[in-house]
Amino acid sequence: MRTDYCGLIDKKFLGQTVTVKGWAHRRRDHGGVIFIDLRDREGLVQVVIDPDTPEAFKTADSTRNEYVLSVTGIVRERPAGTTNSNLISGEIEIRQRDRDSQQCRDPAVPDRRRKHFGKRAFAEPCDRPASCADAA
Repeated sequence: MRTDYCGLIDKKFLGQTVTVKGWAHRRRDHGGVIFIDLRDREGLVQVVIDPDTPEAFKTADSTRNEYVLSVTGIVRERPAGTTNSNLISGEIEIRQRDRDSQQCRDPAVPDRRRKHFGKRAFAEPCDRPASCADAA
């Protein structure tokens, strides 16, 4: 079950375990550590996946843009020099726990959960575990 929205996670969550759901906006592999920018209706949060969490790392390695993810992890400060002042979540990142990684194979999201913001409409990832039943 989601505890918070990606774009609302900030320094007040430091040290807490959170569960966020959204779309993989961007994936970067930096020599063994994978970073995923996870996006939902509120914004972005950076998720860090280390090789010492093999199941999560396997999931992150196969993740592509617009895949729907559910991530549970610990909120921690970003290392010095890696903050992004353009984001509410720019001073923190989520270190994903191994046993809680889920990935839906089909990035398509049903239209039944539309949220409207101005002239643009965004679908919201489903909160039900069945939406990720085919997790990799």
